[in-house]
Amino acid sequence: MNAEKLAKLQNSVRTGGKGSVRRKKKVVRSAQAGNDSKLQATLKRLQLTPLQAIDEVNMYRNDGKVLQFANPKVQVNIQSKTYVISGKSEVKDAKDVQTTDMASIQKLLEQMKASGAMPSGADDVPDLVGDFESAGKEPTPKDEVSKVD
Repeated sequence: MNAEKLAKLQNSVRTGGKGSVRRKKKVVRSAQAGNDSKLQATLKRLQLTPLQAIDEVNMYRNDGKVLQFANPKVQVNIQSKTYVISGKSEVKDAKDVQTTDMASIQKLLEQMKASGAMPSGADDVPDLVGDFESAGKEPTPKDEVSKVD
C-alpha cells in the first residue's frame, strides 16, 4: 500500500491528538437532534392538539408564491390562536395552485347546490324584525305570575 495514502487514512480516523485511540469509523454528531428535542418540549408546553385528516395546507405569500404542504402534521391550540404546521413543503406559483384549488372548490359547491345540501342564496335567511331592546323590557309570563301573587 502507498505510505501517503496510509498516513492520510490514519489521520482521518484519529479523533484526539497524538497517542489517542483510533476509531474504525468517525462518528459525526448532528446538532439538529438537540434542536428537535427542544422544539418538541416547547410545543408540548403550548398544549397543542393534533388535527387529523388534513390533506393539504397552502400559505399564500406577498411575492405571489404559495408555500404548499402535502399531508402535513397540523397541531393547534385554539385558545392561544397557535397553529403549527410541519412536513415537507414546496414553493409554487400562486397561479398554478389557485386554478386547481378554486376549480375543485367551485365544482364541489355546484354539486352541493344541485343536491340541495347547501342553501341557494340569501333568500333562506329571514330579515330581522323588531327591536331587541324593547323585547328585553317586555314582561315574561313568569313575571306576570309573580305580580298576581
